Amino acid sequence: MSQESQKPEDVRLDDSMESPDESSLKEYGETMRRNRTLLGLSIRDAAERAGVSKNTILRLEAGLPVHWNTHVKVSRSYGRVPAPPETRRTEVVEGTHFRKQPIGTRPWIPVRVGKDGAAEIFSNSESTHQEERNRLGWYGLASHFISPIRCRRPNTRVIPMVTEIFARTDVSTDLSGERFLLGLRGAVRVTVGDESFELGEGDGAIFDATQPSGLEPLEVVRPGESAPLVLQVIVP
Repeated sequence: MSQESQKPEDVRLDDSMESPDESSLKEYGETMRRNRTLLGLSIRDAAERAGVSKNTILRLEAGLPVHWNTHVKVSRSYGRVPAPPETRRTEVVEGTHFRKQPIGTRPWIPVRVGKDGAAEIFSNSESTHQEERNRLGWYGLASHFISPIRCRRPNTRVIPMVTEIFARTDVSTDLSGERFLLGLRGAVRVTVGDESFELGEGDGAIFDATQPSGLEPLEVVRPGESAPLVLQVIVP
C-alpha cells in the first residue's frame, strides 16, 4: 500500500513511555539544571514557578525518577515542551574544542496540540523514519515533530532543534528571550504576539520569544507532500 493511500486507521500510535535508564535520567537532569540557570532561576524560584517543592527540583536535576506529571509541570514553567527522559539518549563525536551529533542519532519527537491548546508529546518508536512521520502528520495524528540537536558543550547557551511542521503548532512563550529561525524546506507563517510574517526556504528571522508565538504551514500539507522544515535556535 502506498503512503498516499494509507488510511488513518493503519497508523500505529503508542502512548506508552519507555522506562528511562540511569544515564538518560542523569542527562535529562543536567539539561533541566541548565534550563533553570539560563533563566536565572534559583531552586526556590523554579519550585514556586512550577508549583512543586524544592526537593522535587533537586531530585529532578540529580537525575532521580519523578512522576511524568512533574516533568510536564517543570518543563512548561521553563517555557519548554515536555520531553521524556528516554529521548535524551544520544551519541556524540567530540574533541577538545567541539561536539557533533551525527544526524542518524537524532530523535524525532512527535507532538500534538491538546484540547487545552498545549503541546503534548507522545511515544512512537517509528517516528525516526520519514515514512512514519508522514503518516502521522498527513492524517492529523501529530501536528509537528521536534528533533533536538544535542551537541551542546558544558557552557553552551543556545538550544538548537529542527522542527517538521504538518499543521499549526501550539502557541507558547519562552521566558529565556529570543529565538532564531531558518527556513530549511517549504514555507511557514510565524505568529508573534499580534504580528505575523512568512518564513520561506532560506529565510532567517529572530523574534521576541517572550511573546506568544506559533508556527503553521503556509499551505495545507496534503498526503504525498513534504512538510516544511525549520531550524529553531533558542537564544537565552
